[in-house]
Amino acid sequence: MGIETDQEVVQMVGRDPRYGDLLYLSIQECATERIYTQQQALQYMDDKVTYAGAGNIKDGRSKLILRDVFVAHVPVNNGNFQPKCIYTAVMLRRMLDAILNSDTFDDKDYVGNKRLELSGQLVSLLFEDLFKTMNTYAVDRMNKNSDMARSSPLDFSQLIMQQDVITSGLERAISTGNWDIKRFKMHRKGVSQVLSRLSYMASLGYMTRITPQFEKTRKTSGPRALQPSQCFSLGVEDLSLLSGEEIHAPGSFLVMFNGLILGKHRQPQRFANNMRTFRRSGKIGEFVSVFVNEKQDGIRSFDDFLRDGLIEYLDVNEENNALLFRADSLLYLLVYAQRPLLTTKTIELVGYDKLGAGQNATVAVMSYSGYDIEDAIVMNKSSLDRGFGRCIAMKKYTVTSEKYGDGISDRIAKPQRDRDGVLIKQNMRALDEDGFVAPGQIIRNHDIYVNKQTPKVTNRTPGTALTDRDYRDSPAVYKGVDGETTVVDRVMLCSDTNDKLTIKCIIRHTRRPEVGDKFSSRHGQKGVCGTIVQQEDFPFSEKGICPDLIMNPHGFPRISYNLSTGFYLWHPD
Repeated sequence: MGIETDQEVVQMVGRDPRYGDLLYLSIQECATERIYTQQQALQYMDDKVTYAGAGNIKDGRSKLILRDVFVAHVPVNNGNFQPKCIYTAVMLRRMLDAILNSDTFDDKDYVGNKRLELSGQLVSLLFEDLFKTMNTYAVDRMNKNSDMARSSPLDFSQLIMQQDVITSGLERAISTGNWDIKRFKMHRKGVSQVLSRLSYMASLGYMTRITPQFEKTRKTSGPRALQPSQCFSLGVEDLSLLSGEEIHAPGSFLVMFNGLILGKHRQPQRFANNMRTFRRSGKIGEFVSVFVNEKQDGIRSFDDFLRDGLIEYLDVNEENNALLFRADSLLYLLVYAQRPLLTTKTIELVGYDKLGAGQNATVAVMSYSGYDIEDAIVMNKSSLDRGFGRCIAMKKYTVTSEKYGDGISDRIAKPQRDRDGVLIKQNMRALDEDGFVAPGQIIRNHDIYVNKQTPKVTNRTPGTALTDRDYRDSPAVYKGVDGETTVVDRVMLCSDTNDKLTIKCIIRHTRRPEVGDKFSSRHGQKGVCGTIVQQEDFPFSEKGICPDLIMNPHGFPRISYNLSTGFYLWHPD
């Protein structure tokens, strides 16, 4: 890469004699392998590595790897490997500094050593791939049309409308969460996730979550540990004429921009203050972070993550009409949510004491019957009758009225009645006169909540009127549990992106705790309900207090000491 002697390597790393002592073994190994020239080193690497991007080239594979793969973010212009040499020397120097001084040891899990890929960047990559795919498809169609002997005039707008490549690609990626971009060799899963609405803390955690891109199967604690660190900065300068001694000169700080070493500065704090002044005056992005890394003697800088047009900022007035309507697919509501008796500062900061998501239970820690093995719990039936652990499950059911050609579409029919006004089908008792259920109606298993009818034939002659015989019943039937009644909470009529009538029904079901339901404390001590016992058979204290649930003490050894101690503190009974 432009360096031909071991002396240049040592000088590029630094002038400290200790660096030469640490590099002596590597230099000695080169002499043992009889590598004395640059050509011999490249030939040695050619014999050891393979590169699919080299094709049929046998000699020079290692140089292609150094150019395309090794430190790929540093560009090589006109065969100039000097920037890569400098970047490699800085990497090697930091590694040697970590050996000589453990205080300079760097952490790869430190947030400042990572980059955040925001939604705008991910969507822009996906859009670029889909846009180029659409262009390729359009070029192929135009070439085929021009090759025909008697080709009709090509309407480019119709060509684009027939293949909604961009729309379908964006909808598929956002709905499934799979980002498959072959052009950039990106294959990721779980990029977009369904927002959890189980509690305020769960929703807040989902909206502020940063997902690391590391292998989940690796049993390493570093990526899973908490990193409360700051990150990212910005700067520019030229680096074409610098030597190794100038790079590591005392009092000089490296200027880095998006991982590229662009130059050095002798007054880093003044340089950083000037950059902050530019940021405050609006000359550079307001989210650019400037950081002076005195520990490594350099300024590490990154690009502005929020570019113009990717994210739209809304003020307070615009927030009122930004969300038109929302219907969660599945929503759980605790009936008797309580404020925790024991709170912390964090709970008060996030508002958990004002919007609780749990209940204060009287817990007895003892062994009772054989249904509380390890982490199983025994519930008090009278407590359940009084509403302990009761919740409301709200589920969304969507029915869409499809549109066909020539103005033919599905229709919503009224419930069928005989001459005396009695319903012909009893499973239509929940329907209103407009053909779908009304809010507040009780709905049971196998009841119809939308009486939809579809045409038997969709390719009729234009202008032909359809009669009742031309439709067949395609009702939306509710599937619940026999013996349980549910209530229609809300009904919304709207249209989707294709201007089709959409009916969304929110059905409410009050659930009572049963055997097999899972309960948990705030420390993650979870357990299933093993059995439900009458209060007359429950133990009680000398004051006559009967617990809401009983937990077996044999379940405590399954968790760590800290969680066990915390669980005892949270449940003094």
